[in-house]
Amino acid sequence: MASSLPLRRIAIVTGAASGIGRAIAVRLANDGFHIALNDLQSSHDGLSNVAAQINNGAAAGTGVKAKAIIVPGDVSSDSDMRNLVGETVKELGAVDAYAPCSPPFLSLPRSAPNLVTPDQWDRMLSVNARGVFLCYKHAATQMVKQKRGGRLVGASSVWGKQGGPNVAHYCAAKFAVRGLTQSVGRRGTEGY
Repeated sequence: MASSLPLRRIAIVTGAASGIGRAIAVRLANDGFHIALNDLQSSHDGLSNVAAQINNGAAAGTGVKAKAIIVPGDVSSDSDMRNLVGETVKELGAVDAYAPCSPPFLSLPRSAPNLVTPDQWDRMLSVNARGVFLCYKHAATQMVKQKRGGRLVGASSVWGKQGGPNVAHYCAAKFAVRGLTQSVGRRGTEGY
């Protein structure tokens, strides 16, 4: 439990089973963070592999001993994200950094805007925009309770700066992440 862990920074990384999320989790562990790993339940094998790598001190061969826990859930679910923060605090003691990462760009369906279905649009915005909002909301609330600050790290894309062909839904979602992250960064702690 949290009381037996050394005083150390704690990070939550969503989308941690693969891709950028996995790389961020391993890097943060190398930098001395304990990590709460999150992804969909269907990605449990990937999460288990990352957790084993971190827990065995084998993250990039550094020998740094960090602790990783797995808290599966859907970033677009308010209750799952509330649970993720709660379990992180319960098991690791705090939340000092939060890095929400979404599925890899290469796995996304590409279609002309008139061929994107409303369900594809909604899922893209739900995972990328709503998911990042919920991550920030629950992490910031915990960070304010702790009274020691923290970091919310938003991962956007080049497509969050300019539109691209056949990825309008992805671009809209990444523009949303960029705007949300900039707004939260300028907000300070008022209201959190």
